[in-house]
Amino acid sequence: MIRGLPTSALVLASLTLVAACGPADRLPEEAPTTGDEAPRDARQETPQREALPGGVESMVLFGLEGLPDSVRLVDGAWRDTTTRTSVVLAPGFFLLGDLDGAAPDEVLLLAETNFGGTGHFQYLVVAHAEAGSQHSVAAHPLGDRVQLRSGALEGEIAVLELVEHGQGDPACCPRLLTTRRFTFQGGALTEVDRVEQGPRTLEALAGTEWVLAAWNRDEPVDSGLPEITLRYGNGGISGSAGCNQYQGSLTEEGDDVSVGPLTVTLRICPDPADAQEARFLQRMGTLSGYSFLAGRLLLAGGDDGDFGWMAFRRR
Repeated sequence: MIRGLPTSALVLASLTLVAACGPADRLPEEAPTTGDEAPRDARQETPQREALPGGVESMVLFGLEGLPDSVRLVDGAWRDTTTRTSVVLAPGFFLLGDLDGAAPDEVLLLAETNFGGTGHFQYLVVAHAEAGSQHSVAAHPLGDRVQLRSGALEGEIAVLELVEHGQGDPACCPRLLTTRRFTFQGGALTEVDRVEQGPRTLEALAGTEWVLAAWNRDEPVDSGLPEITLRYGNGGISGSAGCNQYQGSLTEEGDDVSVGPLTVTLRICPDPADAQEARFLQRMGTLSGYSFLAGRLLLAGGDDGDFGWMAFRRR
């Protein structure tokens, strides 16, 4: 049996990783600086830190613009409360391999700097993956508020799939899909290629099964419960809500996106799986945006009682 769930329109205006937050259990609201700021802060709603290779969360970073010549990380971050300056490693993202044909291997990380304003500047950072090596050896700027869709190593080349600012994009919301390639030779991290694919569309979600990893910042899903999944293709979404299967349309017109109505099978589910499923379907019924962060898909949804950026990892 199938039941229909009414859903609200999903408005894809002002999607960003760096905007003011809303009320309730979200962070305090910042005074807006421009008219193109987004209403929710996905960057502040990201899940709790995940394990990175040993030693990197306490390493010394060199070569990041606007920071002291070197900064020592503590738990993957460094902050100067006087100047409101900070640098943070992206949780859970790293690439490990041999980039220069010599031992030891290298580990590539994402670092983000902020100077108290709305700009969040991304860097690709290289460190040696060996015991006792606790400092970066190279860094390359990626840009302000750049979103990482995925990263991979192709031989000795690092390939990043990104969302960047294109011509006419508001400061809050990059929409240009790019692929950028980097090499590490002679101690230098060099960008060797950059290809633009055009404006971001929902097709950026296609070809992947996404698995729910966190409901919002500091709230990972219960690993003891059934997985919640999502796929996009042919203008629709489908997957498992943890117990029942769901499907529905997901379409866009300009910056507006609409979802539903969803249809959901009627299998009876015991708690706590039933409560988890109800929460997910409520979030999906009130979607308000999507974005990418450190290789994960973020979907914004919920009401003031339970708003969050759900984080999905790739299968």
